Amino acid sequence: MNTSRIPSLILAIVLQVLPVTRVFVSATSSAGTSFAIVSTWLAGLGALLGSYNAVSGASTTITSPATATATNGNAFTYRVTTGPDAANWFAASNLPPGLTISTTVGRITGTPTTNGVYSVLLTASDDQRPDRTIRKVLTLTVKPRNGGFPIVTGQPQGTRTTEGSSVTLTVSATGPDPLRYMWRKDGAVITGETNSSLNFGAVSTNQAGTYNVYVASQYGVTVSSNAVVTVVPAPRFTNFQLHDGQLDLGFVRESGAAYEIQFKEPTEGSTWQQWTNWPASASSANTTVTASSATAPARLYQIRMTLP
Repeated sequence: MNTSRIPSLILAIVLQVLPVTRVFVSATSSAGTSFAIVSTWLAGLGALLGSYNAVSGASTTITSPATATATNGNAFTYRVTTGPDAANWFAASNLPPGLTISTTVGRITGTPTTNGVYSVLLTASDDQRPDRTIRKVLTLTVKPRNGGFPIVTGQPQGTRTTEGSSVTLTVSATGPDPLRYMWRKDGAVITGETNSSLNFGAVSTNQAGTYNVYVASQYGVTVSSNAVVTVVPAPRFTNFQLHDGQLDLGFVRESGAAYEIQFKEPTEGSTWQQWTNWPASASSANTTVTASSATAPARLYQIRMTLP
C-alpha cells in the first residue's frame, strides 16, 4: 500500500463518518436532544416508506386492462388489480345494468342486460384515504349475443341493362341500431352513398362494374356479396345510305339482345311501327338492313333493343 495516501484516506473516512458521529455526540448531551434527533430521523423514514407503499402516486397504478367486452345475457367477470402495492377497497361507477363490484376484492361480476359502450370509472384505495386512492377509466363494451355484427338478410343483385335505364341496388340488414352503409364500386368508396339503396336514374356505360356495400354497427362491419352491373350501350345506327332505290341501315348487335327496327311517317300523330325484326343473337355482329325506299322516302327510323 502507498503510505503517502494514508492521511487523505483517513480524512475521507472521517468526513463520511462525521455526520453520524455528530448524531451520537449530540445524543449523549441530553435526553431531550437525543429524543428530538431520533424522532426526526424516524419521521423522515416513515415519510419515505409511505411515499413508496401508498396506493397513490406514480409507484402504484391500476394494472387491470383498460378495455373489456361482455355479451348481453352471459355471465361476466373482471378483476380490478393494482401494482406494485395492493388496495383493500374498490368502487366502480357507470357499470352496465346487471353488473356489480365487490368493494373488498375488486371483482366485477353479473350478467349484463343492456347493449352499449360504457366508460366505467374504477377506484382503488387504501382504507379509502384520499391520499392513497387511484382511478382509471375502463371502456366496457356489452355486445348482443351474435357479437353485434350486422346480418345481411338481402344481398344486392346484379343486373344487365341498357344505357340510360334506371338501376337500383338494394341491401337489407338487421343488427343493433343505428346501422350505417357505405357503397363501393370496384373496391373504391362511392362518396356520399350511405343509404341502404344505391340509385342510378339513367345509368351510363362508365357506371358498369362490381358493387358491394359495407354495413356497420357500433360493434363491427359486415360486407355484402358482390353485384355486377353490366351496361350495354344504347343501339345506334352506324350507317345510313340510299342507293339505287334501296335504303341501308347499319347497326352493331350486342350478344344475347333482340332488336326491332321501327319507322314512322313524319306527319303529326303518326306512331312507331315495326319495320323488321332481329331475334337474339349469340354473338355481336355488324348488321345492315336493306329495304326499298321508293314507297316512303321520308320515313323516320329507330332501333329498339331488348335484353334477356
